[in-house]
Amino acid sequence: MKISTLLFIALAPMVAMAQQPGQPAAQDPVKWSISSVKQGPGEWDLVFTAKADPGWYIYS
Repeated sequence: MKISTLLFIALAPMVAMAQQPGQPAAQDPVKWSISSVKQGPGEWDLVFTAKADPGWYIYS
């Protein structure tokens, strides 16, 4: 009986916290655009452009 009570006391807060809303879904602070420029027959340049929201940075 004591083990079941102890187990309940230990697990009840974890179960209660699991029901609380957490962090919102993953953010998408960077918007990507892709374009292509024809350089010659069978030759293309791909241009990737990224625009980050204010406060976000892109490191390479």
